[in-house]
Amino acid sequence: TPSSTLLQVLQDEEASQDTWANVGLAYMQQNLAGESSAILQAACSTSSGKNGSTPNVRLLASAGIAHLAVGNSEEDRRRAEQRFTSASKEDTFFPMNWMGQGFLNFRAKRLDQARFFFDTTLKQCGPVLPALLGMAAVLFCEGNYKQAQELYGQAMKLYPTSSSNTTSASIRVGFGLASYRLGQVDRAKASFRRALELDA
Repeated sequence: TPSSTLLQVLQDEEASQDTWANVGLAYMQQNLAGESSAILQAACSTSSGKNGSTPNVRLLASAGIAHLAVGNSEEDRRRAEQRFTSASKEDTFFPMNWMGQGFLNFRAKRLDQARFFFDTTLKQCGPVLPALLGMAAVLFCEGNYKQAQELYGQAMKLYPTSSSNTTSASIRVGFGLASYRLGQVDRAKASFRRALELDA
């Protein structure tokens, strides 16, 4: 397969940690989470980077996020948590790791912990899209539909076209769901229609 060939090239060339992380990100952007996870897992196993270096922490956090994207199995969550823990030991203040831990806790329905990580990211880094969406999802699950709607609206304004139409559509679905819960049915329908247009 193309990813196994690329994996072999990266290993043979002793690619830098940044190169491994960039390749993993490229696979994620193409919605190929399995390939991304395999590449980043191999990178973590073969990497000889310096502990505490930004490339090493980025690689660990990227691998954790890729494990979460692959699926909902206990093994995927365990691997993700291991990567995030390793990244935290090297750099407690790495924002990508905060977001990953936020999503890990959200998946485990530990909403208070998810809120902490998304809120920390938003306070330290500003309104980055994954943290906005994560916090909006937490608020929605807590029944705070008005604040969730506001964050989804902020995401639509700040990121009118994201890296993929799927992400733009997802933002509108979240906005539509929050609108529906607030009794704003026409607004919800319009948001769902726009999501369908973007996802087509």
